[in-house]
Amino acid sequence: MQAIDFFVKNEKVKSYRLIAGMFLLANLAAFGFLSFYEIYQTTAIAALLVIVVFTFVRWILFKRKLTTSWMDQWMYILPAICWAFLQFFIPVLICLIMGGLFISSYKKLHFRVDETGIQKMNIPRKLFEWNVFSNVILKDNLLTMDFKNNHLIQVEVEPVLHLEETKFNAMVAEKIQAASNNK
Repeated sequence: MQAIDFFVKNEKVKSYRLIAGMFLLANLAAFGFLSFYEIYQTTAIAALLVIVVFTFVRWILFKRKLTTSWMDQWMYILPAICWAFLQFFIPVLICLIMGGLFISSYKKLHFRVDETGIQKMNIPRKLFEWNVFSNVILKDNLLTMDFKNNHLIQVEVEPVLHLEETKFNAMVAEKIQAASNNK
């Protein structure tokens, strides 16, 4: 059996971008506030300019369809660098943690179906062997995994080219039946 990869549609991308935008505005407000203090003034104003110019350039690239989004992990990394120049290390840490969460949230959930079972490929990886399922069905790009312990995972997946649902469902049913007979 050849491994079949399913990718779950990520419907929350707009929410992630909204959070990134609010985080960026909060950083800009903080740098604006620090620009009123004489000891931070030049660095804070430089941080404001760098972030605004970078965001404007990203927005232009997005409008010209040279990038898929103007909002990406740099909206967290750039403020972290600016905070480091100001020697405020707690905001650096917060920016880097938020950037890491942003990057991981953008990754699509990935399931691989093969001889051993169904494996969730994202971190943390997890293998569900065939003997834990009571049923697995793919219908209209909706993958339903029904476990024997009454746990249910149902996700809308991106279409897989050259995959016939009836053949896939028959193959999976055969694997589940064989695993149940081997108990």
